[in-house]
Amino acid sequence: MRVYLSARYGKIDEMRNHAKELRDLGHHVTSSWLRGTIAPSTDLSDPAWPTIAQQDVNDVFACDAVIYFAEADRSSGGRHVEFGMGLGLGKRMMVVGEPEHLFHTLPTVEVYSDWGETLHVLGSV
Repeated sequence: MRVYLSARYGKIDEMRNHAKELRDLGHHVTSSWLRGTIAPSTDLSDPAWPTIAQQDVNDVFACDAVIYFAEADRSSGGRHVEFGMGLGLGKRMMVVGEPEHLFHTLPTVEVYSDWGETLHVLGSV
């Protein structure tokens, strides 16, 4: 299965570890943001942002499933957009952690308490 990992940039190291676990199970991770070596500035006028945004869009289009990492810190918005794109495109939607908003409660959205539970489900696919 082709999987997109959606989380805030501050969790990049954790997501890289999860991507390796998924690859070890035979899945393909489309999240090219995990290969980034430096984060662009937080200034949205940074010329790197449009290229990064377009690549994220392409990566969501290329996946079969979006795995969204929920958390109490809701200050980062990119992952919310990625979730919405995946939902709108009819992708398999998976939330790791407590649902953050009403779209996470849709009957087609799979919610798992933690990464271990999610990985177990994906290992049996």
